[in-house]
Amino acid sequence: MKAWAVVAHGAPLECVELPDPEPAGTDVVVEVTRCGVCHSDLHLWHGGYDLGGGKFLAVKDRGLLLPAAPGHEIVGRVVRFGPDATGVAIGDERVVYPWIGCGQCDRCAAEEDNLCLNQRSPGAIVNGGFARLVKVPPNPAGHLAGG
Repeated sequence: MKAWAVVAHGAPLECVELPDPEPAGTDVVVEVTRCGVCHSDLHLWHGGYDLGGGKFLAVKDRGLLLPAAPGHEIVGRVVRFGPDATGVAIGDERVVYPWIGCGQCDRCAAEEDNLCLNQRSPGAIVNGGFARLVKVPPNPAGHLAGG
């Protein structure tokens, strides 16, 4: 698949070819039709987050590997899904929830995915909406809205 990706922090994005995401289990693959641009995308591009007081959180320390497609504000159309996915159909238009946790920790159990220490968030940890396709967990986990 084509993706506009950060290949070096601070350098212009490059159009690269990445493997198509393959759904397994309850995964859903969404073809991106729209994607916003957010300040978080600049953090990825810069290589991390200035935490203040001389502290810096590098995106590589969160598990992000380059090349990486930014973009966590995603709208798209369902094009594939795993054999255990329910509540989705090919062609469904969906909004992708941006902060996807591991689904197994105490934070995720408390529906605080955004505080999960093992994030799987598109555009922050895995390839996001600047790529043609994005793999996400489906509803009822709440990661896809609409339909």
